[in-house]
Amino acid sequence: MLDERGQKVLAQRQRVFDTLVEFIAGEGGWITSVRGATPLAIQAPKDSEIKAQLARLKYPVRSTGFAMRMVPHAIVNIEAGLHSSSPPLRTVSHAGLIEVETLELSI
Repeated sequence: MLDERGQKVLAQRQRVFDTLVEFIAGEGGWITSVRGATPLAIQAPKDSEIKAQLARLKYPVRSTGFAMRMVPHAIVNIEAGLHSSSPPLRTVSHAGLIEVETLELSI
């Protein structure tokens, strides 16, 4: 059981975690660690500004390498309609792999 100080620290970490989840997801990234874990594991699209933005906000973020991630709309094709009743062009998206930078952030 946590004492009062421990509960306050835990509550603050949870608020920081929730804020980071919202920010990183809004920038197209993913937090891949469970809530409360430290360091926090993050995946950011290869050319993302997430790492630089976190550094500007004074978060201690570091790169741990690169990986591949399956995403639902990685491949986008524009196809011609096959029938006279089809639209002349349509956009079709498919799942595929993208390269991501893996990051660690201590909170």
